[in-house]
Amino acid sequence: MEKTQQVPPLMALFKKYYSSFRSVEPERIVSREFGYIPFTGSMVRHVAFQSHADLRRFLSTTVPRHVYYSTAYYRKPEERNMQDKEWMGAELIFDLDADHIEGVTELTYEQTLDIVKSHARRLIEKFLLREMGMEPAELRVFFSGGRGYHVHVVSEKVYSLDSDMRREISNYIRAEGLSIQEIRKNATSVRYNGSGWVGELDSRISEFYSEIASGGIMDHLLERAGLNPEKYVSKLRSRFINKRPRLDILKTPGQEKYKIMDSDDEKLWQVLLSDLSISERVEIDSPVTTDTHRLIRLPGSLHGKTGLMVKEIAIDHLSEFDPLVEAIPNSFLDGTVRIASENSFQISMNGEHFSVTEGECDVPTYLGVYASASRKSQIIFTIS
Repeated sequence: MEKTQQVPPLMALFKKYYSSFRSVEPERIVSREFGYIPFTGSMVRHVAFQSHADLRRFLSTTVPRHVYYSTAYYRKPEERNMQDKEWMGAELIFDLDADHIEGVTELTYEQTLDIVKSHARRLIEKFLLREMGMEPAELRVFFSGGRGYHVHVVSEKVYSLDSDMRREISNYIRAEGLSIQEIRKNATSVRYNGSGWVGELDSRISEFYSEIASGGIMDHLLERAGLNPEKYVSKLRSRFINKRPRLDILKTPGQEKYKIMDSDDEKLWQVLLSDLSISERVEIDSPVTTDTHRLIRLPGSLHGKTGLMVKEIAIDHLSEFDPLVEAIPNSFLDGTVRIASENSFQISMNGEHFSVTEGECDVPTYLGVYASASRKSQIIFTIS
């Protein structure tokens, strides 16, 4: 008699989830390419579905570890050659992940998620809504299920953008290639309206010189710029331009300061610009934004390295959103599993803090799924 192959416990729990999958379903499904990574094997692409029912049936029978869909729309999404797919347009996608943010390697998973969320909020509030003029209804925000967030711009305004146009947007958001000379060029333009990076730097420059004019000591910034504080401040106070004190011109918001900028000012302003870009830029995965054929995680699917959902979030709920509570599937909230761990680890999930030690122990199903998916432990068997 042929022996039946046993389904691994983690895959069995994923199957349980997908057997009742009723989450966010992509619009224009017949125009999307799908891809997936099975529990055993490599990436499979160029899959197409004719209905949401077909997609749900596929997920419950195939039980993939990771599931993706195209941000682009095609006439023939199942074709293997990209040109044969007949591209019709693509959403504008921003992928925010901890991999692109400095200084997170020593942080906990929870702390990392908070930092990436702050970048996602800045992307939405500062760049997409305020500077690019997008409407909230044109944005869809998702927790990636892993260590970050995905922001989709779903609008006719962006579908036809080519890779170069998307790269310009990405570079602007990341402050890529930003320089004092470029700022000066834009600031002295007749179209300058005090917005964007130019406006923000202008405010910081004006604040800096206003502080000096009021007797403030700014030696630390001047020294970082390689300037002698005493000599530089003395020059500011002694020079007049067209009968106006130089310091008054530099502390006044607007274009005039850029017309009298000298080499010392440039050094200082580069320091201010560097500080500004570090504090205000958004770290996004640029290739994701520029790629007009990109696959991204399917909303509602499970992340194969955490067992958490790719969860849609209302924009006005993003600041309060807790992925380690709200992205846990309901089907994992009940029951207990036994896990075996080679190393100890700690994590807070579902409002409870867990300290898992080496060896075997019984934990809630959702913690067992996370520990197994992230390869911190192995699920031995399901208890209840």
